[in-house]
Amino acid sequence: MPPTRRPDPIGVPARVSRTGEIQIWPGNTVVCHLQEGSTLWHGLHIVQDALRQLEGPVQKMHLMPPGSWHMTVLDGVNEADREPGLWPPGKEQQPLDECTQDFLQRLSQLPPRLKAEGLAPPYMVQVAGIEVHPGGIHLKIECQSEDEEKRMRRLRDVLADTIGFRRPTHEAYQWHMGFCYLTKYLDEDEPEVRRVVSGVEAAVQIKFQLDALEFCKFETLHKFDRLLLLA
Repeated sequence: MPPTRRPDPIGVPARVSRTGEIQIWPGNTVVCHLQEGSTLWHGLHIVQDALRQLEGPVQKMHLMPPGSWHMTVLDGVNEADREPGLWPPGKEQQPLDECTQDFLQRLSQLPPRLKAEGLAPPYMVQVAGIEVHPGGIHLKIECQSEDEEKRMRRLRDVLADTIGFRRPTHEAYQWHMGFCYLTKYLDEDEPEVRRVVSGVEAAVQIKFQLDALEFCKFETLHKFDRLLLLA
């Protein structure tokens, strides 16, 4: 028998409600924001504008605001998910603010090492395509070279070792940039969405660089507040 499908797409209703309202979902993370005004920034506007024209399917979407567009380099923790493996060992019940301050203190010692070991920005990446999946729509990101991929994987390892834990998905993590959550499954609307996405994909299939590595906290996934510029 095929696996039973979740009642809602991943992230609903915890991150986004079934009716499309962003939810309080606090946590911390290490990210690179997409530069405002960049070629890719304009390209993502083209993609979102095309999706907004889909009168039916867009009712199943929550399009993320430009200020939230980023590529996660290393997931931190969040208030809602405290299972073993998703928080530092033995600290699953630690208050979130206390954990964030602990991470901040640890990471604040890291900038000289990142520079010395050649792990500082810019990070040279490219968009490999737009991926439509059961939980949303995102840009699939890949490094521009094998050496850059190795460098960024090494960066993830150093960051994880510094904060004191690695998520179970650490080794398998795929670079991406999310810009749309699904509040309902696309189902019969998926072919139309894929057709439209295919038509505008060229607007984002470009090479670009990420220039700032930031440790951030967030209350919702609309806004990531920088606590530390790592590099």
